Formats: sequence, C-alpha cells, structure tokens
Amino acid sequence: MANGTSGNTVITINADGIGRQAINLAVSGNATINSGSTATFLNNPLPGVDSTPVANATSNLLVQASGNLSVASSALHVTSLSHDALGVQGFVFPGGVVLLSGYTNGVVTNPSALLTLNTVVDNAYASRVVAGQGIFFQAPTIMTAAPAVTSGNAWVNFSTRPSTVPGIYGAVSASPLTPSFLTLQLDPTAYHVRPFVP
Repeated sequence: MANGTSGNTVITINADGIGRQAINLAVSGNATINSGSTATFLNNPLPGVDSTPVANATSNLLVQASGNLSVASSALHVTSLSHDALGVQGFVFPGGVVLLSGYTNGVVTNPSALLTLNTVVDNAYASRVVAGQGIFFQAPTIMTAAPAVTSGNAWVNFSTRPSTVPGIYGAVSASPLTPSFLTLQLDPTAYHVRPFVP
C-alpha cells in the first residue's frame, strides 16, 4: 500500500478466519491501524474471564510502515482479555504481532519514524503458546503509555526503550479447577528490550 510522501493510510484489520491466518502488510508512508471485529475469544463465561479461543488463534500479523505507524482502538466490542478483564477496548489479534515503523523490506529506512501505541495491544488467547506468538514493537522511537496483554509464557518485545515502560499482563488460568478459563495477571518479566529478528 502506498500513500505517497504525505498523508496517512487508515487500515482496519478484520481477522475473522476459520483457521490460522498470516497477514503481512507493507505501507509506503504513514499508517494507522485498528483491529475492527478481530477477537481472541468466543465467549466470556464469568466477569473478567474468557475460555474458548477463536478459530484463527495462532495466526501471525506483520505490519511495517516506511513512515510513522500508529495503533488505534477498535470502535467495536469484541471478546478479549483486555476488554473483559481490564475494561479496555484496544487493538486485538489472536497470535503473534510484529509492528514496525520506519522500515522497508525489514530494513530501517526512516531513522526518525515513530511507532505510537495509543491503546492496549492484546494478543492473549492462551496460558501457554509456541515460540513467535509474542508481541514485537520495532521502531527508532516508540511512544506509549498503554499496557500490553499477551499469552502467559510469551513476551512483549521492544526494539528500544519506549517513552514509558507499560504495564505488561499475561494470561493465566482463573483457578486450578477451571484451567481453560483465563484471566489476566501483571507480569513485568514479560517486558523485554530486544529487536525482532525474522
């Protein structure tokens, strides 16, 4: 996608597949993304708890913009731990999330580009996931005050220290009696400063 040397492309990512998806978007210029109708769970059996992951869990999302990249809230209510446990309508995706600003074909081409996280980014759908299902934010400068929500054993990775170190939450079992029912727990050990290497 391209918007020339000025302007901003607004992209709504409706990841509602019936199986695992791989979404790879490259934007020439600036972009703002939101997650539309994308969800991480089908239901929430108890307040603050979710249980059945969506059919496209374990998907992967890569968005790279050569200019600035902003992440915005979706206007739609979806079932996710960030919404059901934190009461926040954020950017939701059921799998690995890689967001790059200032990159073209995986190479830094704009050293003054900003990645601005205006809302919580949530990819939590399980208490344990395979490698690569974490969140990777990569840009010369990362601006955020919003928390991040990820699956229980996954990390939230920043290529450089963000403007504010956000609260990081991980998905955990709500109780030993209901291990498939998940809720959130603060997990500062999931915060890492390390670049994404494909």
